[in-house]
Amino acid sequence: MKRLRYLLPILLGWALAGCGPKVGGHGHSHDQPHTSDAHGHDHAETTVSHTIWTDKSELFVEYKPLVVGETSHFAAHFSEQKNFKAIREGKLTVSLIKGKKGIRHSVDAPQSPGIFRPALQPKAAGKYQLIFEIQTADWQDRIVIPDITVYASMAEAKAQLPAEKPDPKAITFLKEQAWEIEFATTPARQDTLYEVIHAGGEIMAARGKEKTISATVPGILLFKLPHATIGSPVSKGQLLFALAGGGIVDRDLETRFLKAKAKFEQASTNYERVQKLHAGQATSTTKLETAKLAFELAKTEYKMLGNNYSKGGKGIYASQTGYLKQLFQAEGAFVEAGEPLAIISETKTGTLRADVDPQYYPQLSRIHSANFISNQKTYALADLQGKLLSYGKSVSRDQPKIPVYFSLTNSANLLPGSFVEIFIQLDLHKTGILVPSTALLESYASYSVIVQTEGERFEMRKVQIGIENGRETQVLSGLAAGERVVTKGTYQVKMASMQHIVPGHGHAH
Repeated sequence: MKRLRYLLPILLGWALAGCGPKVGGHGHSHDQPHTSDAHGHDHAETTVSHTIWTDKSELFVEYKPLVVGETSHFAAHFSEQKNFKAIREGKLTVSLIKGKKGIRHSVDAPQSPGIFRPALQPKAAGKYQLIFEIQTADWQDRIVIPDITVYASMAEAKAQLPAEKPDPKAITFLKEQAWEIEFATTPARQDTLYEVIHAGGEIMAARGKEKTISATVPGILLFKLPHATIGSPVSKGQLLFALAGGGIVDRDLETRFLKAKAKFEQASTNYERVQKLHAGQATSTTKLETAKLAFELAKTEYKMLGNNYSKGGKGIYASQTGYLKQLFQAEGAFVEAGEPLAIISETKTGTLRADVDPQYYPQLSRIHSANFISNQKTYALADLQGKLLSYGKSVSRDQPKIPVYFSLTNSANLLPGSFVEIFIQLDLHKTGILVPSTALLESYASYSVIVQTEGERFEMRKVQIGIENGRETQVLSGLAAGERVVTKGTYQVKMASMQHIVPGHGHAH
């Protein structure tokens, strides 16, 4: 069997995607049967395949060589790039173009999930462009494959196409298998490298974003927030607690309030009386000033006790929106004025603290950014609008590590108090090949990746790794920039390499 398989660089597909001329000629319907019982490829035929990625889709297409007067049926496998799942609905048009003339054929839906089966019957030999245009309800894509040969006969095609050589390292993993699991690939990329300091640390509430709520008067604490527990959400101005006297005469809030009210009313009446006497020159200015001072003091005490006062006690309100981080007192406890009752934490912003070994102190001036892992998920500080705030300039017996602080927006709902693994990035001004760390397979201190060589073929590749930043890892050898590696589903593809029988496949050409 002779079989041609090759990959076209993604940039070539993009560069030519907008250059196709208008299509003329006519299309041909296909009558290629397809049954769910079909297994394997028809190895009696020579087939051609292409695998192309764009920012929207992945196309893996197989077909018989294009021969004048013969109908070639295409098995065009389309995956959506954002989730690597089969495209289940949409219209596909395939065109064969030479100059300003050509033929086309459209199908209004995939014959089975992800697989479209258009067909073309060329009229003349030569070099053509093969164009695939797919349109779904949400997006459309156009893929141009240049330098496609239409042969004068099948004998000529078989003579010119190179024979496929068996590759013992090849792993077959079908599109139908990939579509059923969490699967993803991405190209290895050449990018800036940053030296990394590995440290432990903690997510903290941003300074000034935690408010302590304290008792303003002595009294018995009553909870006014329904089901008040740590973590309960609160809104600014919401009634949280009340402080009541509870029958303790010397400290009874209601008694104090009534006494202050009576004192204020008495001082007010006396001040009005002295004002009238002073106006009639019946009393001295000194007595007027004394009466005024007594009135002002009584008024202040009365207003202080009267603010938010009701028969249920003096109300204590939330000073900001957030959640109850801590409750200091039990309901029914007697508290003095000034004693803390609760802490309200605001979660929209936060602080990341890294505890760095002192040996790295000379390098802290080169901090660029950081990544961190919390609950087995990796976050990039740049994605959270984070930045370096400061770092410590000394250590002590009680503080043997250097604290490094970063600000961040807590759009990921990170829990303050959580311990995290941090990768501080330092400016290095070098470049290297990077892959997502999830692409790496480790076995006895050696590493490998699974490379997608074409649509349904993969190979295990040993690599040497360098710097790891928590999200990506540098590859020193074994992989070139642009090669696609599996980042999700690596275990399933690896297991496929251990199978001796190729799984059932519904491709027929």
